[in-house]
Amino acid sequence: MTTITESNITQTLDLSSFDLSLPPVVVEYPSRSNFPSIGKPDRLYMALDEGMPYRWSPSTNAYASLISVIDGGGF
Repeated sequence: MTTITESNITQTLDLSSFDLSLPPVVVEYPSRSNFPSIGKPDRLYMALDEGMPYRWSPSTNAYASLISVIDGGGF
């Protein structure tokens, strides 16, 4: 283990053994009609009027609701 001091603070950290995938970015819009016409797959889109999260699906070129995925279709 290396102790970080003022004299060695410029050393490079090797993070290659870690999975550093970042969480998606959440962007909020007043309503779904305000979403961009083409979304980005690494974003979660929130329609504030509905309180509903959506994701962009490149395979269908459309926004898909996440609620049915999250709650499994209801109880």
